[in-house]
Amino acid sequence: MEYLWTAQREANRRRALEMGALVVAEFVERGRSGKSLERPELQRMLEYIQDRPVDFVIVHKVDRLARNRADDAAITKTGTVLSTV
Repeated sequence: MEYLWTAQREANRRRALEMGALVVAEFVERGRSGKSLERPELQRMLEYIQDRPVDFVIVHKVDRLARNRADDAAITKTGTVLSTV
């Protein structure tokens, strides 16, 4: 399973490089479903992007972040662009 996380992290970093973005923080929610917004790392990320100007949130697959597209609004309402690998 560690290989999967490493591969996803590397893919996300390559995406950031392609976009000319600097990775300033990483939030990893291991073994949690994207069905619920009540996840510690997701909540920490949402607080982070509300407190700091962030241009992009890059995720490997959007369904790993949230299953419900309306939940994506919690990120995009801050003006942050949601990008997938």
